[in-house]
Amino acid sequence: YLVIENVGDTEVVLTSVESADFGAIEIHTMFDDAGTMRMRRVPELRVPAHGKVELKPGGLHLMMFRPQRALSAGDEVMITISGADATLVAKLVVRGN
Repeated sequence: YLVIENVGDTEVVLTSVESADFGAIEIHTMFDDAGTMRMRRVPELRVPAHGKVELKPGGLHLMMFRPQRALSAGDEVMITISGADATLVAKLVVRGN
C-alpha cells in the first residue's frame, strides 16, 4: 500500500517509477471487463491539489518487473516516483504471502 498526498496548491502529475531493485516498474490500474477483473498500464498518476492518491490491491498499484535481487518479507525497497514538477522517494517494505 502507498498513499501519495499533495499538500500543494496545484495538481502534481507523476509519470515514472524507478528502483535499483527492479528492471522496470509500471503504474497499473484494475478495471471490470464484463465481470472479469483486468489490469492495464496507465501513463501517469494525477494527484490533485490538497488531495491524495492511494495505491492498493484491486485498484491503482505498481507492477514491478525483473527483480535485481531475491526479496523476502521485511526487506526494504527504495523507489523514486517522478514527473515534470515533482520527485518523491519512498521506502517500501516487502510483505509476506
